[in-house]
Amino acid sequence: MRPPPPSHITSKAPAPTCPYCGGHDIVQELTPEVSGKVRTDISFAYWPGTKLLGVPNTEKEPVFADLCSACGTIVRLYVKNPSRQWTTDKSTPEPNRDLFGG
Repeated sequence: MRPPPPSHITSKAPAPTCPYCGGHDIVQELTPEVSGKVRTDISFAYWPGTKLLGVPNTEKEPVFADLCSACGTIVRLYVKNPSRQWTTDKSTPEPNRDLFGG
């Protein structure tokens, strides 16, 4: 028989609460999109440690959102894999850009 976990460790995360209205009806893991002529998910760039034809290659990690359905507040923005090697270098070519005239 296993002993119970210490009192400061819970087996479930507490239910999210909206910091604006105090509501508990939080819709989780929504995928934000940028609307326009081409719809695309919002993402952050990271270095996977590979190169494409000798050029440093970045990949994208999607961003997710939790939304309070009572007042519309975005409670949280997050990525599922936070231990990436994130990049903020705007001059680094994205995959397939400038390599094939794209």
